[in-house]
Amino acid sequence: MNEYVIALTENLPLFTGINDACNENGWFVCNTTTINDLKKNLLKRDPIGIIWDLEYEIPAVTLKDLKDLRKNFREPIIVLAKEKDIDYEIKLFETQVNDYITAPFDYSDIAIRLKQQLQLKMLLHKPGNSFDEADEGSAFQKRIFELNGITLCLDSFRAIKDGKDLQLTPKEFKLLDYLAKHCGQVLSREQLLQGVWGYDILGTSRIVDIHISHLRDKLEADPNTPLWIKTNRGFGYSFAGKIKIKA
Repeated sequence: MNEYVIALTENLPLFTGINDACNENGWFVCNTTTINDLKKNLLKRDPIGIIWDLEYEIPAVTLKDLKDLRKNFREPIIVLAKEKDIDYEIKLFETQVNDYITAPFDYSDIAIRLKQQLQLKMLLHKPGNSFDEADEGSAFQKRIFELNGITLCLDSFRAIKDGKDLQLTPKEFKLLDYLAKHCGQVLSREQLLQGVWGYDILGTSRIVDIHISHLRDKLEADPNTPLWIKTNRGFGYSFAGKIKIKA
């Protein structure tokens, strides 16, 4: 079965570069130039991801379109921007895009990032990643955290509440994993930016707050009174889960 990627762009050289890089990974690329074309293609195809060029887009309209798209489309969305705009980037992450890449573009890098998102998604839904199973013949131990009816297995990328997978995104898992590794320790936004995103740029700390908010919405019974991720005002965040190791 052919695997498709949808590229939303009016830039022909950009599409050509994306197409060549995706073809090298065995993916066909369908080019669309408007959001309406994209929606029509989603009715005809089941793409493995979307690469969205922001160059010709109106920010307010794009944000609304992305929010609408995310209601039904759960595959990776990678957005491409001509230049870095922290405020706009934060708003894009609020719509739950998976990655944000700025020019100049390395087409192979775009394809690699999409591939990484697909691999992480595959791990999230890998059959047999059950909390009730032991890995026989292996000394590997899963890191399991339990609190208030939620079970997290960070090594199998799953969060279970009332028997239901909470569908954490790869970045949410990475943030949660970093917090869990420093369980009980207060981490500043700058430390989280460096540890999870790999950079610390003035004015980007709101990205941390947004992802913490997303995690709380999924993990907490009452996000306004969090039990998992505590806010230490003026300092940062700390993880309050109690670790349980299961072989």
